[in-house]
Amino acid sequence: MGNKKSGNGYTFIDLFAGIGGFRWALEKELGAKCVYSSEWDEYAQKTYELNFGDRPAGYITKVEM
Repeated sequence: MGNKKSGNGYTFIDLFAGIGGFRWALEKELGAKCVYSSEWDEYAQKTYELNFGDRPAGYITKVEM
């Protein structure tokens, strides 16, 4: 089944997330956990939500923290 590495409790943020390819790799291959995501494109946001169950925040320069 391959060599799965442990994320050892790593967390990350997924900026300019697209549909989540980077998140997929970090979570599935390294066991890391995504704690925040941001993506400006509405269609990519919808696809990301279908893939991961949460919708990314909008355009990063317009997100209020």
